[in-house]
Amino acid sequence: MKELAAALAAPSAGVAPGGVPLTVDIYQPMRGGPYPAIVQIYGGAWQRGVPGNHAPFAARLAASGLGPQQQALLDLTARAQEKIDKIDRIKDLVDLAAELLGMLLDSLVVDRQIIQDARANDAHEVLLQRVHRLHGATRYCGVPQLRAACQHCETLLKQKSPASAAALDDLDAAIEQLLEETGQTNSVL
Repeated sequence: MKELAAALAAPSAGVAPGGVPLTVDIYQPMRGGPYPAIVQIYGGAWQRGVPGNHAPFAARLAASGLGPQQQALLDLTARAQEKIDKIDRIKDLVDLAAELLGMLLDSLVVDRQIIQDARANDAHEVLLQRVHRLHGATRYCGVPQLRAACQHCETLLKQKSPASAAALDDLDAAIEQLLEETGQTNSVL
């Protein structure tokens, strides 16, 4: 509570309309429990009386504790803050997915070329390693077609299945589609 009082009472830059600093009065409960702290912030728009006129009411309110309606309001406020926190976490996840997608797109043309070269040179281990790497990169950035093609191709490559050739064609088509959808060029930079 003392930290709150200090933060609220500290003069802030630009909070002095007409050169008159804004002030606050803080009324805090005298004992622990569900008692409110009352903060009155004065903006200089008093038409009659003075801020101190409300002191008895604010002190009584701080000392009286919370009734069921006030406790319910605090509970609603806490639940609303939890929802806001969840939304903030979702926004962070969306930002992370966008960053990971950018990283995937930055390396996709090179990955495609390495896969094509490994395939042409029958370099099975290089091919498997690069498809596995690409599959991992697709897991967190919202590219379900490419992810599915990578997963299918990786499985068949691990099994050394003859069907892996068709899966590699499907993977190449999925890469091409993503490059086209995102406006990426197919040339190695």
